[in-house]
Amino acid sequence: MGHLWTPTRPSSDAGTDGYIELCDHEGGATGQIVQVQSKASLGRFRNETATTFEFLCDERDLSRWLEGNAPFVLIVSRPPDEAYWVPIKTYFCTAEVRAKRVVIFDKVAHAFKKDATDALKRLAVPRSAGIYTQTPPPRDETLFSNLIPVGRYAQHVHFAETTFRKAEALIKEFAKLVEHGRGEWFLKDKYIYSFHNLRDHPWSQVCDVGTEDHFPTDDWALSTDREKTNDFVRLLGECLRDHLGRRGVKFYRRKKGVRGYFFFKPTKDLSPRVERWRALQKWGERTVFEAHNSKIDPKRIAYYRHLAFVPKFRRLGGQWFLEVTPTYHFTRDGQVPDRYREDRLSTIKRIEKNAAVFANTLFWQRFIVGTEDLFRKGNEFIHLADPLDFRVGFGVNDDEWKTQAEEEEKAEFQEEGGAELVLNL
Repeated sequence: MGHLWTPTRPSSDAGTDGYIELCDHEGGATGQIVQVQSKASLGRFRNETATTFEFLCDERDLSRWLEGNAPFVLIVSRPPDEAYWVPIKTYFCTAEVRAKRVVIFDKVAHAFKKDATDALKRLAVPRSAGIYTQTPPPRDETLFSNLIPVGRYAQHVHFAETTFRKAEALIKEFAKLVEHGRGEWFLKDKYIYSFHNLRDHPWSQVCDVGTEDHFPTDDWALSTDREKTNDFVRLLGECLRDHLGRRGVKFYRRKKGVRGYFFFKPTKDLSPRVERWRALQKWGERTVFEAHNSKIDPKRIAYYRHLAFVPKFRRLGGQWFLEVTPTYHFTRDGQVPDRYREDRLSTIKRIEKNAAVFANTLFWQRFIVGTEDLFRKGNEFIHLADPLDFRVGFGVNDDEWKTQAEEEEKAEFQEEGGAELVLNL
């Protein structure tokens, strides 16, 4: 036809395949445009006859085609030599036709051939008119949260009177009775509270069995009383400690009023600890404990870095969730906290951007939920379901908005000793 065709980039293609810019007889561009959606098929069209066929429009595409004041044409073709077209806004000018979303093509009247150029000129937006097109292209996106649903917890809380007043004394007593004492309990007001049946050994040895009783856990879990919900969270926290302790993750209790966190224990020989995990589409490895050498003296180990997270149980809409906030733990020798740990944490948090935070959050969620297999069982009093994510019909194209921030982040992380980033999910 002698006009200019400009395809959209594949990364931006969402309902618009390109633009026709009309040219005059000398081949000069006039600045008049027509947007195009192209649909091709090598087979038969829908309900095709010798003279007609149908095309069913996607609801989301159709909504976008009808937006803005720029003209939009739908071209349906069967390569190499058949093409048909209709002006979308003219064809779907009534609510009745719009509701059906079906275009009935006449193979003669709607043939897209060279002599259709006059109709395109009548359709195109004049140069003098202001043009606005569609809203940002629709995209199917997944939104990831840092919440893990508590799918199930123990049905009853058991309690009984005890002579123990300090947790340390009770732990020492347990050490005399069993090789590995269990958690899932706490002391309060001369009573011991636990998900365990206190009539069983060794619990029966540390409490007055004659006073043992129990009540439904929901009395605490669903209560509006802050003290009761706090007690419930204490037991959930103990269950989580047992759940993760079986996988070599330890809880670091900070000073009163400052929230503690879980971190990966060091290896026996202080060699790097690597965990295999499944990200979104592929398996990978993540270093969760490793030494970092001094920048001044590369032969000297300055500190050890442990991957960590801050836990918080939240009740939202009557449902309990574990909120995961990734962080880091720093030690001198794998055990003793590094005296510069706050400065080191501040430095790495300043460097971290979305990619690293997202990767760490996703890793911890996969690790926490995926701890059970045939050989390794989780805690029997708590079950954590799959992390929450949400499918939405809108979003942004990464190639359109991202800057060099992720590459800068990657370089800065490597300078700080290296960190795995999930940059292309």
